[in-house]
Parts: sequence; structure tokens; C-alpha cells
Amino acid sequence: MEFQYRVNFSSAIQQDSALPLLFVARMMVIFLLWIRGMDNILPPFLPFLESLNLLRGQGWLFFLLDWLYWISLLMVFVGFRYYFFSLVLAALVFFSIISSKPQFSNSFLYSGCILFLVGMHRPGMDWIFRIQIALLYLGAGFNKLFDPDWISGQYFDFFFSEPYRNSLYLTLSSLIPERGLVLFFSYSSIVAELGLGAWALLKKRRILLVLLINFFHISMLFLTLGELSYIFYFLMAVSSYLLLPWEEMKGMVIPYSQESQYFSFVKFWDFDRFFNWKVFDRQIFVFDNKKNSLSLQLISILFSKYLYGFLILILVFICRYKHNLLALF
Repeated sequence: MEFQYRVNFSSAIQQDSALPLLFVARMMVIFLLWIRGMDNILPPFLPFLESLNLLRGQGWLFFLLDWLYWISLLMVFVGFRYYFFSLVLAALVFFSIISSKPQFSNSFLYSGCILFLVGMHRPGMDWIFRIQIALLYLGAGFNKLFDPDWISGQYFDFFFSEPYRNSLYLTLSSLIPERGLVLFFSYSSIVAELGLGAWALLKKRRILLVLLINFFHISMLFLTLGELSYIFYFLMAVSSYLLLPWEEMKGMVIPYSQESQYFSFVKFWDFDRFFNWKVFDRQIFVFDNKKNSLSLQLISILFSKYLYGFLILILVFICRYKHNLLALF
């Protein structure tokens, strides 16, 4: 039996865009402050542009940039003109990278790109995030495809044997024919990254795509025992969230019973939306009352922005501080 679902569009979604841009911008603030640990704008040191060395002695300038940085972080986090202040943060990230080669990292640059795209976003420009995510995965995949160490499996063999010695890998590799395991890991990573990059461009089955992106990076966390990749897990879990079919929510949302609306007094954080909405994707599931109730619950968690963000933060916290947590027992 099919059900008729009435439209009840969330007032928390911005009028000019269905995308959770403010949520993503806030998570980028958390990345900069907590994961990146960026608390000020540093003077130039080994800059990509030699002319920036002229700014090294201008202490007053970096004092002003620090104030601008912290004001922008605060404005984005509280949601005040966050389009503009996301652009300011992106500019400061790009300046930090250009003025100091040691500051450069793929993750740092990517966070700046996401903030820049959030600031530049206008209605009808949802495709810019698909392009950005596709470029990241396709670039990573092709880079590995033409790297002899990845093709031969040497990268994983060294990775799991030396810097991140993994007892699980060493046990499994002894049971599998020579180099079979490392070749499986290498080619699986290449195929996964190329596949995710191509899929991001298609705008098809986007819920499944976001779930697979999360699965791919969580698998890497599992393989490395949380030692590596939690940074990119955070960034990709957050940025891929923009790929979900938010613009289709109008016809896909029904409220729970009024009894669960006891969090409605904290409208600023939209906690009521965590508990009051079921969201589903007609692209993947055909629903009836009993058979797919679990699927509905799982999908509702995915569309609950701050519950989703909380789960990401918990997993990253465990990976980042697992040694401290283990020392407690």
C-alpha cells in the first residue's frame, strides 16, 4: 500500500537555498580551530610568492588579520552574514598557504575551497560543490593511477609495515598469496576514488553516494586503526553532505507526532528537526508501512544535520585522542 506524503517544508532551510550551507560553514570553523589548530595568521615564511617576504616585518598587519580571522570565525559560527565571512575566512586560508609553504596541505587547501564556494554560492549554483568533490576524488585517483608505488602495491606494503605498523595487515598478508593483499588495497582505492569522482558529477542516487563516501573513509580509518585519514574523513563527510537531494525535500518530508517536539525552544540549532522529521529518497527505496520503517529511520538520521555532525565529531574525537582514551583504562 502506498502512502500519500504531504509537504511540510522546514523553516530552518534558507529561503534562497535548500542546501545546509551554514551547517557546512560551521563545521569548517570547527576544522580550522580544532583539527587544524589554527589560532592566528602567521607572517610569511618560505612563501610561494617571494614578494610576500616584504610583509614579514609588518606586525600591525598580522595583528589586524588575526582580529579579522577571529571575528570571521565567530560570525560564521553564529550565522551572521556567513556568506560574506566565509569568503573572508577562505581568503585568509589562501593567504596563509601562499605566504608559507610549510602551511600547505591538501586538507587545508580543501577547507579553504569549501568556504570559498559557500561564500560564492547563489541559487542555481549547487553544481559547484559536485564539481569540487569530483575534482578532489578524480585528482587523487589519477594521481595514484600513474604512481608506480601505488600500481605495484609498494605504497601500502611500506605504509602498513613501517610508519603505521598494522598487526591485522601483517596477519592477513601471511594468509594471502604474495602481494595479493596490497594490490587489492591499491586498486580498490584507485577504483573507489575514480568511481566516487565520476558519480559526483552525475547527480544520480545521491543518498547512496554520500553513504558510500562515508563508508570509504571510515574503512580507511578502520584499516589504519584511526591513525590516519580522520582529517579527510571529516572534510569529505561534511562537504559531501551538500550532495544530498535537499531541493527535493519539499515532497519527501513528513512530521512525526507533535509529542516529540519538546526541543522546539532551541530554534537556533534546529534540534527539533533532529527528532521531528523523516526524510527518504524515492530514487533508492519503495516504501510501505512496515517493510521499510528501519530504512526511513536511517535516512532520517542522515538528513538530521546536527545529529549527523555530532556523529562525525565523536568519531574524529575517538581517532584523534584514542591513545589518551586507552590510557584511562
